Amino acid sequence: MPGRRPHDDLVDADVVGLLRDRRPQQAVSGDAGGGAVTEETLWRSATALLPPDDARAALECRGIGEQEAALRLIVAGFLGPGAALGETLRAELSVLTEAWGIREELAADLAR
Repeated sequence: MPGRRPHDDLVDADVVGLLRDRRPQQAVSGDAGGGAVTEETLWRSATALLPPDDARAALECRGIGEQEAALRLIVAGFLGPGAALGETLRAELSVLTEAWGIREELAADLAR
């Protein structure tokens, strides 16, 4: 497929595994040391990189069961001036947005 990178296959494999068996502590990808990153770890990592008010809002949304709204806030928070979204976090957020059914909606923002 045009525009695909070798890493995309790994992300797709993670998505398939995550969607097959949506446990809250499901490992969503590997870290640099080869260990598993749980969904909880990913939420904490992503929100820790946001400004405090944005992080608080995203965690509040997640706390009341609005994971989709929380993910929208997280992704929007990374689109601000001077924000840099690393490839690993971008891939992990892509997997998480797929699991919550909003990957297509946020794909263009995650690609920036």
